[in-house]
Amino acid sequence: MISLKIILLATFFTFLNPLILFPQQDATRKIAVEEIKLYNEIRRSLGMSNRILNNDYTIKQFLGFENNEELFKDKNIDNIFYSIYSTVKSFLGNYREALQDYALSKKLCKIEISENDSLYMSRLVQTDAIETISRMADSVRIVMINEAHHMPRHRILTTQLLSLLYAKGYRYFCAETLSNSDTLRDENLNERKYPVIGTGFYTLEPLYGDLVRQALKTGFKVVPYEIPNYSKGDREVIEAENIYEIFKQDPKAKVIVHCGYSHITPTWMAGEFKRISGIRPLTIDQTEMAEEYSPEYCNEYYQAACKMDLLDKPSVFIDSSGKTSLMYGKLYDVVVFNPMTKYIYGRPDWMVMGGYRKVFNLKIFDLNDVKFIQAIYSNEDTELAIPVDQIIVNNNNPVLYLPAGSYILKFFDDKGDIISSKSINID
Repeated sequence: MISLKIILLATFFTFLNPLILFPQQDATRKIAVEEIKLYNEIRRSLGMSNRILNNDYTIKQFLGFENNEELFKDKNIDNIFYSIYSTVKSFLGNYREALQDYALSKKLCKIEISENDSLYMSRLVQTDAIETISRMADSVRIVMINEAHHMPRHRILTTQLLSLLYAKGYRYFCAETLSNSDTLRDENLNERKYPVIGTGFYTLEPLYGDLVRQALKTGFKVVPYEIPNYSKGDREVIEAENIYEIFKQDPKAKVIVHCGYSHITPTWMAGEFKRISGIRPLTIDQTEMAEEYSPEYCNEYYQAACKMDLLDKPSVFIDSSGKTSLMYGKLYDVVVFNPMTKYIYGRPDWMVMGGYRKVFNLKIFDLNDVKFIQAIYSNEDTELAIPVDQIIVNNNNPVLYLPAGSYILKFFDDKGDIISSKSINID
């Protein structure tokens, strides 16, 4: 069991980390120290900085934001507020609004596409992203995959690569959200085989939690490399050194790293890792061609690919020379295009994860006073384990997406108090 000390300290870093991590898509963008200070002062005054006790924490945070949106907006910290609020909504399965709030935080502008954009895309060859990455992983020893932190779908690509890369000798899985600090490290994660409330920040989201769970189930050793205090030394260098420790201890190691935004670029952590180790990573980007709340805000090449019906699956495009295209000045080795989301029962179609998850309709229960529902594996700690899925009940046909297994469903009211629980089985 994670100690109370870890849980208390994790509370502080839970909402400090996003304030630093979210702007990484643009390395030149900085959030003013005074804005961060004001944001945290408001959270403390609202009781939103209370220590983490159990896995209803995200629900409590959502209610804090929902009930005090105008207060944050009145203080002119909309960019911070909507960045964090979008993440909290994504943690609770509300992906559509997560995209919308993130767009508000970035103040997106419409992007016009030209005939040249469409012409360029028409000359490329579409390939399956998973097959392409798996093949390219044969010739390297470390694969680095990034994500946009408000987009749970980016965790699916890595999850689907786990078994393929394990078969190629990859045995170590590193995730940015896991702290390498002596006081914050989840020491029992590899033995417990599932993440809990104090394991990390982004692991609070069900797909990220299950990414870690599946890595452990597949046989990977999960290794933390993140540093909790960014003011002590250079973050990118220390992270790279922590990952390199794996290779020092196991000279034949093959490693998967899942991290955020620009960490996989040559001037950030990936570049520092190559400089320190002499080992060149294979870098996989999912953020440059990510969907936005509305198509006209997406990258012009992404828009062109959508209009030409080129995105029926996660794709990598190859140019006439046989090389991956749109590498953004060689920032990345591979740029992945994920299809625009379609919604089923108000939830993303990609939650099915190729049949790994099945739709479970909640209309069989009385949901009159229910606002939140969590599904937790019954053989895990039902107070601390990360839910396999969780939702805000905001339509007349709510569903969960669950893999086969036995679950405890928890039902919460609009104050975040638990009403009841039920046991279910998914075949």
